[in-house]
Amino acid sequence: MDRINIKELKDWIAPYLTVNGNHIATDQSLKETNYLKYFVDLTLPNIFQKYAIILHSFWIYDLPKDNIKERNHKPSDVLSAELEDEENYFPISLTHFYKSKNIEFDLQKTVREYVERDYHFQQMNNEIYPGEGVLDENHIASVCENVIETYGNQEIEIYYIFLATKDWKEDLMYRGKISGLVEFIKNEETNLTPSLIYCSEKKWAINSDYDLPFSIIGGEEEFISKLIKDNPLEVYNIE
Repeated sequence: MDRINIKELKDWIAPYLTVNGNHIATDQSLKETNYLKYFVDLTLPNIFQKYAIILHSFWIYDLPKDNIKERNHKPSDVLSAELEDEENYFPISLTHFYKSKNIEFDLQKTVREYVERDYHFQQMNNEIYPGEGVLDENHIASVCENVIETYGNQEIEIYYIFLATKDWKEDLMYRGKISGLVEFIKNEETNLTPSLIYCSEKKWAINSDYDLPFSIIGGEEEFISKLIKDNPLEVYNIE
């Protein structure tokens, strides 16, 4: 990936860089009628045939049952934790996490709960909740595989808002082939995954806003349908 000037961010996607700040007006009534569609309108332009939500994973540490206990949080705390022993955590889908808590999983309802932090259970000391602005590496790998299978080794552009970088000093933007994306996201200059990933041909785009525990992807019907089929517990169609 080659570093490029942030002014090269394409006009068609620039207004959707963050869910806060200057962006196009959205239909606020969708918050009550179709919560997921509201976030589609907030994060991506209405130019794609199909849209889907990519749910970020929970992370679980395999502690002995007797050592698992509730975390202590103040009401204002964000329910997340530092990965002090990162290599010993394993990802679990939101669907499976809810099943482990014996709570019914409902996509619209569950996404609302996580955005609004209206949780129905206490975080345990071996659990890390889905990261905001952190698209799982395996999900990025699946996107890359599907793009290459559908379109070939496309040229892409990726944009990191400064809050997704390690030093929080400036936005960063890069251009390169999608085959190099998985390795590039380990770049020392960055902290979260890219805020925007999109192909130069406007075939698809992903928004991983730093305020959201999920990513929204839009693209052509065949591509998005294949991605959903390959990731049935993490990627869901948005009507």
